[in-house]
Amino acid sequence: MRTKRYIIISVLTLGVQILHAGTSFFGFGANLLGSYQYPYSTAAFGRGGFSMAIIDSVSINQANFATWSRMKLTTFSLNMQYQGLTAQTADGGRLSLTNANFMGGYIAWPLIQEKLTMGIGLVPYAKSDLGIKIEDIGIGAPATQFVESEGTISDAKLILSFRLTDNLSFGIAPTFNFGVITDDIRIDYTDIAYGDISIRNRYQVHGLTGEVSGYYELGNWLAAGARFRLPTNLTVYAEQISQTAEKTIEDYRDLTLPLGITFGMAIKFSHRFLIGMDVFYQDWKRGYRVDDRTILNMHNSFRAGAGLERGPSRDRFASYFQKMTLRAGAFYGQLNVESNGNPINEYGLTFGLGMPIMLNRNRFDISAEFGRRGDKSVNFVEEIFFRLNFAVSTNELWFVQQDR
Repeated sequence: MRTKRYIIISVLTLGVQILHAGTSFFGFGANLLGSYQYPYSTAAFGRGGFSMAIIDSVSINQANFATWSRMKLTTFSLNMQYQGLTAQTADGGRLSLTNANFMGGYIAWPLIQEKLTMGIGLVPYAKSDLGIKIEDIGIGAPATQFVESEGTISDAKLILSFRLTDNLSFGIAPTFNFGVITDDIRIDYTDIAYGDISIRNRYQVHGLTGEVSGYYELGNWLAAGARFRLPTNLTVYAEQISQTAEKTIEDYRDLTLPLGITFGMAIKFSHRFLIGMDVFYQDWKRGYRVDDRTILNMHNSFRAGAGLERGPSRDRFASYFQKMTLRAGAFYGQLNVESNGNPINEYGLTFGLGMPIMLNRNRFDISAEFGRRGDKSVNFVEEIFFRLNFAVSTNELWFVQQDR
C-alpha cells in the first residue's frame, strides 16, 4: 500500500536536487537509484537500530544472520512501515510526504536445533516513492514540471547460520538484487506556442552480492557481533522514452556499491535487561563507481545506534505488562550524498514495544522513530520525519530436527 502527495515547490534552486527525491529528499542523486534502507527489524528500530549483538527468541534478527544458529523453532517474520516527513527550506518553503510500504519478510527453520539454521528472505534495499510539482521553472518560457518517481530494488537472500562452538556462530547469505525504478517527467508550458514535454526514465537492475556475519558471547554478560555486506556489482538497463518526440534511448550501466561494515556490542545485566550499540560504515567516496568511474560529491556514510531493552518475565504467573518487551534508543549518522555542497547529518530517538501472543510463541512488535535530517543553514533544506514500524512474528515446531 502506498499513498503519494504532490509537493509544490516555487524555488528554482531546489529543482535539480528534489527531482531525484523519494522517501527522503536527500536520498537521491543523478547517479543513484533510491534511498538506502537499513536492514533492521521492527524490534531493532525500537532500540535505535542496535541489533548486531542480540539474540531474540521470538522474532528474526535481520541484521546479523549468525544469531539464527541459536533458533529452536521455525520462525516467520513480516514487516510494514509508515512514514511521514515534513521538509522546510531556508526561504520558508514547506513540503510534506507520507507513504506506507511492505518492508519484506523472512522464514527461518532450524535444520538442527541451536546448531544449524537455514532461511530465506525478501526485503527492500533501496526505495523511491514521491510525486513532485515544481512551479515557475522558466525553461525558455514559464512552465510547471511534474515528476513521479517510484519503485524498489530488493534483496532476495538465502541464509545459512551455523554454531561453531558454544560461544561462536557464523552466518553467510548469498544475495540477489533486482528491481525497477521509474521516473515520469512532464513539463507543461503556460504559452501554447511551446509544446509540452513528456519523458519516462526506467531503470531495471539486477546483480549478485553476499553477506557474512559473526556472533560471539563472552560469558553471560557480554556479546559482540559483526556483519560485512560485500561490494555489489549491479547491471542497470536504462531506458528513456520521450513520448513527445516518439523516441527511445537504451543503455546499459554498471554500478559498484561499496563494502558495508557493521559492528556491535551488548552488555547483559540479567536475562531481562541489556544495553548495546551498533556502528555502520560505507566508503562511498572510493567504493561507489558508475561504469568504473568514481562519482563526485559523494560522502562516506555512517550510522551509530544505541539502545536498551527490557525483556519479558519468565514467571509463569507474571502480568501481561511484565511479559511485554520494552525498548528505547537513539541514532546519529551521515548520508552518502551532499546538499548545497555540504554533508547531510541525521539523528533521532526511538521507542518500541513487543506484545506476546499465544503463550509467548508469537509476538506483535511496534516501534516509533522521530528524527531530523539536514540543516537549513548548511543544506538549504531540513527534514523532520517519523516512522511507525510493525512486525508479526510466529514460531512453530515444523521441519525441526533435534540435536542427538
